[in-house]
Amino acid sequence: MKIKRKLFLYVLVLVLLNLGCKGNSDSSETAVSNINRNPNNNKKTQSARTEIYSPEEELAGFKVPEGFVVELVASEKDRVINPIDLTFDDAGRLWTQTAKMYPLDPIVDQYINRKGPHAMEDEKAQKEGDNFKKILDLYQGKTKGDDKILVLSNFYDNSKVKVNTWADGLAIPQSILPYKDGSFVAQGSEMFYLEDSDRDGKADKRTPLFTGFGYTDTHTMSHTLVRGPGDWIHFSQGALNKGEVASLVSDQKIRVDYSKIAKFSLDGKNMEL
Repeated sequence: MKIKRKLFLYVLVLVLLNLGCKGNSDSSETAVSNINRNPNNNKKTQSARTEIYSPEEELAGFKVPEGFVVELVASEKDRVINPIDLTFDDAGRLWTQTAKMYPLDPIVDQYINRKGPHAMEDEKAQKEGDNFKKILDLYQGKTKGDDKILVLSNFYDNSKVKVNTWADGLAIPQSILPYKDGSFVAQGSEMFYLEDSDRDGKADKRTPLFTGFGYTDTHTMSHTLVRGPGDWIHFSQGALNKGEVASLVSDQKIRVDYSKIAKFSLDGKNMEL
């Protein structure tokens, strides 16, 4: 039974990872625009696909060795749109999220060299820029976003998988880590804890822990929350973002620039690189 369960979970992850193939129309239009602006990026891919496949068509395309089975767990039809992170809790439920708002880059043509300070380096320009402020308001929860955290359950019988919207009003929560009655969330410039205080299956309390992570490039924001020993949570930041991160429950401040592996304490008071 242990072997079968491990196999099931492995296949489950594979199937869910393929859900991100269908982006929203805004993302597709942005990607096409970026390619057209930079002819060097206009290269053919190895894919022969010319249209978006349905979940059933994707499922039919799998070829696995004898004795292996691939099952469709959830798809866009179940509100699982552009998932980024997948993690199981102690109850065997699968936590994931949507990224309908991807991308949220505040800088246009951010990879093109130009005269003067680059906006990815210019913290003054970031504080004064309208695009930065609009996106920061989304990450800090001052403005409601379109993304959600979803909890999937009911995997181990023949009935339909249950999909519960555990939290909404978010903006590309790139990583989630279930803990006690809630979940730690890495979202853009912020790291916070969402709690279901009345245990009704919905998050109703948000506790900010850290702020100041760089968010000029959506692809490389803080992500991959993993519980570690000694009451620490480990995470990563990608190659391009920079920022002075401040704890919102203590006076600690720390620079987190470019690609870093870091950790923070469960109480949000300390962070180390």
